[in-house]
This record gives sequence, structure tokens and C-alpha cells, in this order.
Amino acid sequence: MIRSRHIRSLACLLAAVVLLGAGCAYYNTFYNAQAAYREGVKLRDQNQNSPAKAKFDKAIEKSAFVIQRWPKSRWVDDALFLIGASYYQQGQYDRAVRSFDQLSLAFPTSGFVPRGELYRGLALLAGKQYGTARVTLDAVKQKYPRLADEATYSLAKSFIDRKETERGTDSLAEFLDRFPRSRFRIPALKLLADGSFSLRRFAAAEKWYESYAGLTDDPKQRALANLKIAACRYEQGKNEEAIVQVSDVLGRYTDLDDEANLLLGKTLTATGRQSDALGAWAKVKGASDLGAESAFRIGKHYEEAAEFDRARAYYDTARIRRVDSDYGVLAVKRLALLDALAARTTGKKAGGDSLQPGEAMFLVAEVNNLNLGDYDKAMDLYQKVHDSFPETDWAAKALFAKAWILRNAKSDSAAAEPLLREVIAEYPQTEYADESRRWLGLPVPKRERKKTEVKPETTAAAPPPPARETAKVPGLEPVTSESPPGDSDETTIPGEPGAFPRDHRGPGWTERPDVAGGPPGWRVRPGMQPGAPQKEEGEAGQEPPAGPSSARDTLPGQPTPATEGPGSAARSREDTLPAEQPAAAEVDTAKQSGTTARLELEIVRFATDSWQIQAADSARLIAAAESLKAHPEVGIEVVGHCDPRASERYNQQLGMKRAQEVKEFLVAAGIEPGRISVRSEGEKRPVSTKPDEFWLSRRVEFEYR
Repeated sequence: MIRSRHIRSLACLLAAVVLLGAGCAYYNTFYNAQAAYREGVKLRDQNQNSPAKAKFDKAIEKSAFVIQRWPKSRWVDDALFLIGASYYQQGQYDRAVRSFDQLSLAFPTSGFVPRGELYRGLALLAGKQYGTARVTLDAVKQKYPRLADEATYSLAKSFIDRKETERGTDSLAEFLDRFPRSRFRIPALKLLADGSFSLRRFAAAEKWYESYAGLTDDPKQRALANLKIAACRYEQGKNEEAIVQVSDVLGRYTDLDDEANLLLGKTLTATGRQSDALGAWAKVKGASDLGAESAFRIGKHYEEAAEFDRARAYYDTARIRRVDSDYGVLAVKRLALLDALAARTTGKKAGGDSLQPGEAMFLVAEVNNLNLGDYDKAMDLYQKVHDSFPETDWAAKALFAKAWILRNAKSDSAAAEPLLREVIAEYPQTEYADESRRWLGLPVPKRERKKTEVKPETTAAAPPPPARETAKVPGLEPVTSESPPGDSDETTIPGEPGAFPRDHRGPGWTERPDVAGGPPGWRVRPGMQPGAPQKEEGEAGQEPPAGPSSARDTLPGQPTPATEGPGSAARSREDTLPAEQPAAAEVDTAKQSGTTARLELEIVRFATDSWQIQAADSARLIAAAESLKAHPEVGIEVVGHCDPRASERYNQQLGMKRAQEVKEFLVAAGIEPGRISVRSEGEKRPVSTKPDEFWLSRRVEFEYR
């Protein structure tokens, strides 16, 4: 009897031990999942993306094991939330949304549901599903007041993230009024100050930066805010206050000194102390945007002082320091102007060839028009070419160029019409007269066209494209292109070698709707067939067109599309994509993630005024998609670029269309939309400002994010 009682007691004890052991096992598993998640967040905040991904993967794996092994335990809802949060931190927003949906359905009374719904809204925002995200976060604000500040801040921040700056700053100001004690107050102040500054609301920005500087615990961030306060005061004309503010920051942090000296030079210039300003700018040495701007400003000073050799030296320094920055590009343009002025003075081109006086003056006009965008100065010079050299071919070309500026850059077709009629009346047998007739909707006489030897430097034939490189995409053969660019067999317009024939249904035209090698379902838009010569850059103030058209596509009496360069009356060889090996935009994941893999995405080129992906590029983009699939931790930003013709607004829209088109292609090829963001640089980052190399600037590049 006693022995039986002992046996029962022992059995109960063993059962308790087993149950306790099981409980400890799933608790320990979930505890390890939580620890991995916390470490992943810390690593991500340090931009160690690859190690962070490994930690999030571990958190997902262990949480999933808890759910599978102990589906009725008290930790299942915790584990489901942790899986969704890990997917969110990895940027896998669709999976995160699904996990949070499962949490709400399976455990509607769980304490994790409120934060799960908040994270679901944040995942929708990050995945650019803005409408659904707003509905979700508005519901969170109503149902869970303790999460209302985070939901409100996240919505306001999303406007800033998607470049709706005015709406974003208004929303952030409302947030600060409603939640003055929120833990998101400090980052909201920083975003609001930066947004106000970008909107040029300098008085408001100064106020917000002062508030931010008074609250942040980071002394370096406080110094940066003080620099921004100085910049706001400079922009408002409060230069002496700005000088005091900048001087207080100088020397505190070495990596801020370049920015401080650049701003100090600007304020000193505004107060008339040019010598001191040059000294401040000379202290900026970095190969950065700041260094390029400082060198450019010194060069501009010497150019205005007619010390052209010194100006050229500093412009060249700006170019070397950062050629793709705003001031690096401006430096290249000023160098082109100095070259043109020197050619006009000496009567010789850079290579030593002699230059006709009319050609020299036309060259300076072209630089002012195409490179500098100084249209009034260019029109004045074009008129002088016509008036001073009326018997030369340059006179007709200059008059037509002036009409081009009025019609395209200034959107004044009425003012352009008399000039077009003047071209017809004075130079009736030239191609410029024929093109003027087309613009005016007048009949064009049929006659044999003759090539002319007038070839100004700004419209010379493009040099051979760079030697091809092989595409370094893991697991795929190199992509090659075999047909080098060459002159067209058709008769050309003066100064435009290789111009396209006016019949656009020429060689290369195809009726096939599908891009060769494109992903399933990928379609070419009507009128944008690969291989067909594309239309030129659009007119200022217009939306980018839906498809190409030739001069004959317009109705009688309507002006036809203008050519990209005013010095030509028809499309040049560079108006289509030269067959060249695209450069590779390398994403070095070894630097970003600590791995040895190298992800290289090739630049995509575009025909003039087109955002259509060429047939040859579809294979490259599919290769890029395969490479991205092999590196799921990598996110990219697709950046669209244009050449400098047409208006800035138009080119900004066209660059975005190019970026969107490439993103849509990659999504159709199987890349998650949330991994790809897009932006347009428009005409701000040209590869070259030489008209014969404009094709290099019509591109899409990829950046790691």
C-alpha cells in the first residue's frame, strides 16, 4: 500500500518535471527569438544590413518553431507578432502585412493586436500602399489613443518621404500642436525644419531649428542645427547674425568645417568682404559637393574679374572634386563658355583648326543656349550672327535657332512665327527653310537634298562609344551588342551628320507588341516599338508624350515637334540609342553587408524624349532582376536622367517616367515593389554637356539603399 502511494507520487513528480521542462523549452526558444530581434534592430540602426538580416531570420525561425511545436502555448500570439515585426524590419512588407492579419484573425483579444495593427499600417506605408495605409492608421488613432501619436507622426513623415514636402510640413506642425510631449517630438522638429528650409520658408525653418537645437541631446546634431540657423539668417539677409552663428560652430567638428567655411564665404560676400570670402572658400578642400561649390565660386569671382586663366583653373578643380554635383556640372558649362570665348577671340578651335567668324559667334550662342540655359543672351548672339554674316549658312541656322528658343524654351510660338517666315523668305533653298515650313504647316517643295560642310563644334558627330565591358551578373552570360553606331544612309540636315529620315517606319520598325526577352506580360506601349527612331525631347511646359511622332504626324496648320538642338533642323544620329556597352552601376554589398558578393546593375539608355525600354536592354534588366533575386537583402533606388534640352520641369517628369518604367519592368520580372524606390534627377546630372554626347545623359542608373 505504502509502496503504491510512493509510485503514484513519483509518477506525479515526473509528470510535473516533464511539463515544467516543456514550458521552459518553449519559453527559452521564444526568449532567444526576442533576443535575436533586438540584436537585429541594433545592427540595422548601425547600417550593418547583412548581420541584421541574419538576426531577423533567426527570430522568424525560432518564432515559427514555437508556433509549430507548441500551438496552444501562451507564447503563440507573441511569436506571430515577432514574425511580422521581423519581416517589417527586413523590408518584406507584404509578408509583414500577412503576419499581422493572421494575428488579428487568430487572436483578436491579444494584447499584441493594437501594435500589430499599427505595424500593419507602417508596412503598408513602406510598401507605398498609401491609401490603405492611411485608412489603417486612422483606425489605429481612433481605437488605440496610446498609439495615436506614432500613427499620426508616421503618416506625416510619409508625406516627406514621398516628396510631398508642403503637405508633410503642415502635417508635422499639426502633430506637434496635438502631441507636444510625444517621444517623436524631436525627430518631428528636425523633419519640419528641413522641410521648411527646402520650401524656402526660412523664417519658419529658423524657428524650428532653434527648437530642435534646444531639445536634442546630441552636441553634433546641435552644431548642425546651428549651421542651418545661420543659413536661414543668410537667406533672410541677416548676414552679420549669420557670421556670428557660423563662427561659433567653426572648429568644433572637423567634418563640419567645410560646410561652415562655405557658408561663411557666402555671408562675407554678401557684406562686401570678398577677399575674406575667398580665404574662407579656399579652406574647403574636400572632394565633395561642398568642395566643388567652393571652387566654383572662386572661379566665378575670377571670371567676373576677367582673370580667365585663374577662373579656368578653379572651374577645373570644381569639376575634378565632384563632376556629378550641381556645381561640378556648372563648372563644366562655364569651362565650355570660356573655350567658346577663347575660340572667338583667337579664331581657332581647341584642336587648332581655324574658325570662321560667324561660326565662332554661333558657337558662343550655342553654349549660352544648350549649356548655360541663358536664352536671352543666346538669342541676342544668334541675331548678331544673322545680322553680321547674312550671306553665310550660319545666318539661316542662327535665325532658326532663335525661333527654336522662342517656341520651345519660352513657349511663345506667336513670337517664333515671324522668324520662321523670315528664314523662308531670306533662305528659301535651305533645310532650315524647309523645317520652318513644316513648323508652320506649309507645303515643303520636293527637291534633292544636299549635304553641307557646315559643322560647328557643338553639333559634331559623336565620338565612338566606349569599349564594351562584360556584364558581371552572377550565373549569366555577358550581354553584348554588335552593331556600332554609324551615319545614316539618308540625306542629312546641315551640321547634323546621320540625321534620321523623316519616314519613321524605316529600318528597325517592328509591329511586334512584346519586347524581345521581356518578362511575361511586358508590353510595349503603342507607338513606342523597340528599334524605331524616337521623337525628340518634348517642348517646355508639356507633359511627356505618350509615343513618338514625326513632323508629318501633326495636323495641317499645327507646328511640329521641335528638334532637340536649335542648331539643327532634324534629328541627329544621337537621337537614338548608340550601340555601346552600358556602364555598370555597382552596388558593392561587401561594403554594405560584409559579404564578398558584388551586385552590378547596368545603366539603361534611352532614345530621345522616350521612356521606352529598348529591346536590347530587356535582357540586361532581366539579368539585373536575377541578380537582385539572388540578393534579397538589397534594396535599390532607380534614378532617371535626361539630357539638358527642353525645360527643367519637362525633363524632371521625363526622368521620373524613365525610372518608373524600369521599376515596372523589374517588378514584372519578379522583384518585390517594396525593394525598389524611384526618383528623377531630370537634367541635373548630365554625363556630358557637349551636344554630340547628349545620348550619354539619357539614362537610368541604380543606387543602393
